[in-house]
Amino acid sequence: MTREAADALAVRLDLDLFGVGICLLCLTFVAFPLDAGDDAEYRRALRHFTPILWSEGLALPVQAALAKAARSGDEDARSAIGDIADRGARATIVRAVVAHLAADMVEDMHTTRANVLALRPT
Repeated sequence: MTREAADALAVRLDLDLFGVGICLLCLTFVAFPLDAGDDAEYRRALRHFTPILWSEGLALPVQAALAKAARSGDEDARSAIGDIADRGARATIVRAVVAHLAADMVEDMHTTRANVLALRPT
């Protein structure tokens, strides 16, 4: 599975940042360098924290979402299931899901910050 196909599939899985049951503090180690534009640190953190997040709760919701997508005929989901069977937390889709969740976290941080600033008296 290519990185591009995994990225697109991660979006289609529509996993909710606050509903997947992962350690959000762990995810900040990926989200903060993404937000700061520090690509080297982002890639390092993504590599380091993906297996941790996978083993601490991400595996079940991702596998359930992939199974549902595969039943709906998504060939990329079928491919991702096979990649997970072969490579576990090192599968391309797993890293893509963590990257997508980190991007969702960055978006949520920006939205929250904008809302807080909008409420401040001038």
